[in-house]
Amino acid sequence: MQLPKSILGQEIWSVLPGDLMGDREPYSWGGHAVTILAYDEEHLTCVTMGNEQKMTWDFWETYNDEAYAIITEDFFNGSQTPLGLNLQTIQEDLLKLTGQKIRLAKQLENFNQHEK
Repeated sequence: MQLPKSILGQEIWSVLPGDLMGDREPYSWGGHAVTILAYDEEHLTCVTMGNEQKMTWDFWETYNDEAYAIITEDFFNGSQTPLGLNLQTIQEDLLKLTGQKIRLAKQLENFNQHEK
């Protein structure tokens, strides 16, 4: 996240009115990695400095500069996630979101098969 100084004292991180200058400027308080725990229609909830913190979607759109989705085998119960998604569905959804193909797992699988 490109944290602005304007978050200091905010109960819920939000974009203050006005241009993104001064205390509202991205990175004016520094860069910071957070983990998103939950979200709903109004807010995302992250962990920062060991505490849970809510932020508005507008704040996320304005100050977030990158995001990662970590998918491990532990997330799958057999061939599906707890919500009933399978790996192929997740890959198709990520392709739609990113415009890029997720090839690494398939490449590693093919490599491992050739090594045997």
